[in-house]
Amino acid sequence: VLSNTRRPVKFWFIRNYLSPGFKHYLPHMAALLKFEYEFVTYSWPKWLHAQTEKQRLIWAYKILFMDVIFPLNLDRVIFIDADQIVRADLGELMDMDLKGAPYAYTPFCSNNKEMDGYRFWSQGFWKDHLQGRPYHISALYVVDLKRFRQTAAGDRLRVIYDNLSKDPNSLANLDQDLPNYAQHQVRIHSLPNEWLWCESWCGNTTKLRAKTIDLCNNPMTKEPKLVGARRIVVEWSSLDDEQRRLTDAWDKTGNLLDVKPRYGVLGAETPQKLASEKKKKEEKAAGGADEDEDGGVSSSSSSTTTTTTTKGSSGNGTVPGKPLGFTYASETVLRPVLRPEDGGPDVREMQAALSRAGYSCGDDDMEYWFFGMQTEETLKYYQSSAGLPESGVCCASTWISLIGEEVAAVARTDKPGVDPGGLDDEFGNDVCRADGEDCNFESEERGVWLIGEQRWEKRSTDE
Repeated sequence: VLSNTRRPVKFWFIRNYLSPGFKHYLPHMAALLKFEYEFVTYSWPKWLHAQTEKQRLIWAYKILFMDVIFPLNLDRVIFIDADQIVRADLGELMDMDLKGAPYAYTPFCSNNKEMDGYRFWSQGFWKDHLQGRPYHISALYVVDLKRFRQTAAGDRLRVIYDNLSKDPNSLANLDQDLPNYAQHQVRIHSLPNEWLWCESWCGNTTKLRAKTIDLCNNPMTKEPKLVGARRIVVEWSSLDDEQRRLTDAWDKTGNLLDVKPRYGVLGAETPQKLASEKKKKEEKAAGGADEDEDGGVSSSSSSTTTTTTTKGSSGNGTVPGKPLGFTYASETVLRPVLRPEDGGPDVREMQAALSRAGYSCGDDDMEYWFFGMQTEETLKYYQSSAGLPESGVCCASTWISLIGEEVAAVARTDKPGVDPGGLDDEFGNDVCRADGEDCNFESEERGVWLIGEQRWEKRSTDE
């Protein structure tokens, strides 16, 4: 957002669903990137049918309370999903004429014919109900708060919601279905399709004109979003690297005083431009790839070097027969296999990595560095999204996915008498195996994490 506008930007956050860590980090990020922010909240009315699932509750807050959750002197707000990549100046939406409508959404694209069978709004109930009106996507919308209040749109939406939500089969996608269903009473102004491009529904022919890219789910392929992001969005790696750089600095020092932002401030390079330049360099370097003497293919560019060794002798830090990316060096830190009921700094590191990837482990588990039920559920959800087995165990493959191949080294091999295939640390906890066959391994000799004292205790050997 900040890289594409010269206007001042203010972000509004619903306080109810922010972790303590994020709320502590936010002022430092705002000072670094020079944006304003404010927390807002609103108590759920007792008369309104309540939601019990957290995700549906968050969806409800997106749409039901826009007339009461923001200050009366605020004219407009723009909602953008967290998995949206912005490529245009959102100031255009602040200035846009909404033709008297209280809010504006982008209709779902219709030009990707492969998805015709999945367009539920083109058939059955929705086709009859919409009567030719478009079905809109809720990943981005702009709200004229003055018009929204003048037309009592909030009251109308709450009444419609209260009637529909009592049926568990209605409002499956609450934040999206409700405004589309209510179009007869609360009019939607349709934004041009270029304001929200999604590969699943729009296809690639219109991608170059996209002002935002939405990483929407593909019901055909079910591709994990992070995998799709790297494939679809040329600037994704640049954006991801920058965010990791900031969070790493925060984790190490607790501040961002010594960090110089690459994007998000006036005069900084845009991630799209840098990503485009990087891609050109990589393509140029890839054109000169040569076959090495061992039959493997190696390629190098100014930023990365990748070498695969498949024969008997190891090279460039790899070990024959081991997965590429495991580094074996004298100072390698052992990564333990983490399971439910574990605790300690390694669990905290895993939780922090999950948080950086957008998966919260819950305030209680994170406060005590404990692998509790919330952490287990979050880890399984992450594993599913990353295409990993949903084991609920943080083993070698999960560590690599979370923190990268070079960081997630698993064993020391230059120590006398050390077997890289399976190790125990000083507390009897098994560390990640180099062959990755560790996800279901159970150890009876594990140490005990004392939550109250925040330390490990060796398990007693007394009978």
